[in-house]
Amino acid sequence: YIQQLEKERGIKAWYVNPYCYNHLLSEADALQNVLLVIGVALLCSGIFAYENRCGMTPLMHQTTKGRKVVFVRKLAVACVMTMILYAVTLALTISSTIKVFGMSGLGAPVQSLSKLSFVPFDISIGAFFTILYILKGVILLVVAFFICMFSAYVGQKSSIMLTLILAVPSFLTLAGLKIFRYISVIDLLS
Repeated sequence: YIQQLEKERGIKAWYVNPYCYNHLLSEADALQNVLLVIGVALLCSGIFAYENRCGMTPLMHQTTKGRKVVFVRKLAVACVMTMILYAVTLALTISSTIKVFGMSGLGAPVQSLSKLSFVPFDISIGAFFTILYILKGVILLVVAFFICMFSAYVGQKSSIMLTLILAVPSFLTLAGLKIFRYISVIDLLS
């Protein structure tokens, strides 16, 4: 594969341990992504729902700092909670992968891994995974934002139920029913 890559595309690939990086791109990662979305939903769904349930929204609109300051602060709390959950999960994943497989070859071209040979630009494996994990973090922040907005209008229970309903196709996809892949969040986060 390495010789073919150099001959066809002119990329000087390295021989790296593919098991380590395939583990980071595996189905276990897909399950972790679904569980992350559910965790974000559980953390963020109650941030705005409580004030609606208690009838505090009209009162908050009348206060000096009003709805904007509290709204921005609550969104900031949701973002911080989401990033803490993501950072802990990411740290556990990377540390367990390093313990089992090691992480040699982070400076190798990303095309050194046959699973990532489709990447059209010349970056290292380490840079590719850094970009991948930053994008996952941004996607989780967007998910947290939408969950907060949805829970502000319909309530906490409905928000959690909708998240679980959206997670069911992902679990069915992971169970082997590939037809549900089209409506699951796995491709979005993987």
